[in-house]
Amino acid sequence: MRGLFRNRKGSITIIGLYIFIIMTASTTMMLYFATLQSLISKNQLEKVQARYDNENDLNKLIYYDENLDKYIKDKIFRRYRSGFEPDDDKYIIDFEKDDELKKSIKQAFFKIRNIDDRECIFFDISSKYNNIIYNTVAYGPFINNIFECNKPFLSEESLFDLDKKMFLDFITQMEKENWDYDCKVNTNSRKINIDKNSDLKLISNNSRDNLFSSKRLMINSGLANEKIISFTYESIIVHLKSDGIKDKNLTIGSKEDEGLIKMNGVLYIEGDLIINQDFEFLGLIIINNGDIIINSEKKPIINGMLLYKGDTIDIDSITLVYDQKNIYKSASFLPGFLDIDIDVIKKY
Repeated sequence: MRGLFRNRKGSITIIGLYIFIIMTASTTMMLYFATLQSLISKNQLEKVQARYDNENDLNKLIYYDENLDKYIKDKIFRRYRSGFEPDDDKYIIDFEKDDELKKSIKQAFFKIRNIDDRECIFFDISSKYNNIIYNTVAYGPFINNIFECNKPFLSEESLFDLDKKMFLDFITQMEKENWDYDCKVNTNSRKINIDKNSDLKLISNNSRDNLFSSKRLMINSGLANEKIISFTYESIIVHLKSDGIKDKNLTIGSKEDEGLIKMNGVLYIEGDLIINQDFEFLGLIIINNGDIIINSEKKPIINGMLLYKGDTIDIDSITLVYDQKNIYKSASFLPGFLDIDIDVIKKY
């Protein structure tokens, strides 16, 4: 009996040892899996944070006016005003002097592609958070749809619903912002703000295609010392502003002059445009609550777009040629040209 008792006691000890080993192993495994789960959760959290920071970097770059002006606008303007494109088609965004953005953004560039007759911008941004690299490609159209409508003539009467609202919103934006808007003119362009009736005349036809011929803009102040501006710029941006009491007029040329006046740029007129001689314009003419009066035997030519808010207009008296290149170039001098609308965001 004593031997049997000792055997049972030994068996209990061995069973207890097994139970202890199993419990210890189970506890160790539970601690291991808990630690592993914690590491996985932490890693997932860091990935989520990296993704969030990456998208936040993208938003700061695109939708913060200061960053848009500093890193993107100038490159876009150069493309459409002078035809500049980098060799590899990548517009590199350099944050070296930006202490805030360079903390997280390691590399960024954008490309421009035409998709279905709309210019689309493709951003590629690489961000780093706690040694996790996250990459995002985002793209969508970025130019105001008004300037990509494939129509040489837009008016309040010719549009409906959302298109009409878009057109009127743009005209309102021009009224409120264009006078003070910094369109970042370069050595080949000039902006002229006028609030008086003005005459634009050809001084001398001294260039091969007449685009760079000397011209003179005389601002009629009603005084003896009327202001005269002479120019030969490739692009001229004129803003003729109404005083709210009486609309102002811009008169082009003289009935006695048979020479061609050829210009490139933007004419925004809160009043009438009076054309007295042969006239060809490359770009945008915007008439706000005025009319176009033609006293020339030859039809004026607009290679670009005519935007018209006012009473009915005799559009058959003007030769309109839709020219997308001229439109992009001229519209780049206006507020509302850029309208970035990111449609797709992809991670890789």
